[in-house]
Amino acid sequence: MPPASPLKVLMAQLRSDRNSPQRNLDLIRECAETARKRDCHLVLTPELFVTSYNPKPLSKLRDFAQPLEGSYVKVLTDIARSTGVDIITGFPEILDGTIYNTAVWVTWENGGSLRLVYRKTHLWGPAEKEIFKQHDNDFPIVEFRGIKCGLIICYDCEMVEPSRILALRGCEVMFVPTALAAGSEIVPRVMVPSRALENALFVVYCNHAGFLGPFAGCSVAVGPDGSDIARGGPEEALLVATLDGTRKQYREAVESSPYLTDRRPELYADILKTKKEGPVTDHDWNSKL
Repeated sequence: MPPASPLKVLMAQLRSDRNSPQRNLDLIRECAETARKRDCHLVLTPELFVTSYNPKPLSKLRDFAQPLEGSYVKVLTDIARSTGVDIITGFPEILDGTIYNTAVWVTWENGGSLRLVYRKTHLWGPAEKEIFKQHDNDFPIVEFRGIKCGLIICYDCEMVEPSRILALRGCEVMFVPTALAAGSEIVPRVMVPSRALENALFVVYCNHAGFLGPFAGCSVAVGPDGSDIARGGPEEALLVATLDGTRKQYREAVESSPYLTDRRPELYADILKTKKEGPVTDHDWNSKL
């Protein structure tokens, strides 16, 4: 079933400060205060927004890494508690000596607490793989305002499997903080709407702003019918997306979608392979002509 009540999300498509996590936390506070004034329930930032995705030098990501018990989460829970707005953002997390690309969902409830922690499962390129370790997340789902929500990060969304797993587990809204490079605009233009349509869920995808940096911007929120709810350009913007599962077009899209019910998993054993392999099919297609 689609979400029973509208959920308002503020997407913070901004440029983070490469050298000052404190400045970025201040930006998140400003966004949460704006979200409260606009009656939004949640702020979604881009990937690794607390520290910036690309500090100079990139090795600073190691220096900026903190455990969940560190000051970043303490400040974020304070912001959520004081504004009454939930926040999804990210930073390099150090856990048992290993650094992960982590997104946290901080809630104002219970006096300020963590609702969900997700560590990136598909790392992009050699730079990420040099700094971070990919995590074996189980793609958890949490409930927010009666709505089943999932969280993945950037490149995870370009893989079909994480979104499909979340959908099969009942996810209704999927949040995606991202750091998509300029020149890759086909992802928010084609792939993100595809993830929404093929899984009959809402997708909210928030990127760093472009123009002066290496990022594409183009944040987007998409309905389960694959249509845009909100879409940004390359410039900085605060985009508000209202995810209203009671709207006829979205309700019908979820109820009529055949892409989960018509699957034939018994045919998909090869999906577990890690590379292209196997013989060419040997069959005489003309034998019965």
